[in-house]
Amino acid sequence: MPDRVPPEVLRPMLRALVEERFQLKTHAETREMPIYALVVGKAGKLIPAAPESQGPMMRMGRGQLNGKKVPMAMLAQQISQQLGRAVVDKTELKGDFDFTLEWTPEPGQGPGVHPPGEPIPAADSSGPTIFTAVQEQLGLRLESQKGPVEIIVIDSVAKPTEN
Repeated sequence: MPDRVPPEVLRPMLRALVEERFQLKTHAETREMPIYALVVGKAGKLIPAAPESQGPMMRMGRGQLNGKKVPMAMLAQQISQQLGRAVVDKTELKGDFDFTLEWTPEPGQGPGVHPPGEPIPAADSSGPTIFTAVQEQLGLRLESQKGPVEIIVIDSVAKPTEN
């Protein structure tokens, strides 16, 4: 079995291929958009990771996120993927943390973790939302704000070239 190509090598190769095949032209812009700021709540409940533990490591399932030796920026990124909105770490917490976060996902919330074509399972409305879970289980809060978000703007694209 061949070795896997690391993402930092694969991404530029795929980008070049797509740009060539579709004559794709893009540029990056920073725009003021709705974001969530991840901030420290009233009671800090995060557990600092043991120095000897291995990581960072995150396991994700529908409505669950387990982290070992995870920095706050990585947690913010994972929450952002669940919410579909940029989450910016404004906790000023340094170091790495261990945590378990469990919530009841809203319909359509989070990346596709169910088979395509199958209906999304009904949410158990008795469980906490991700906002409540972040506050109660981690001692953090998600505050809705406006802030700078880097986006990719498509300038032009064409039908693919033939092989």
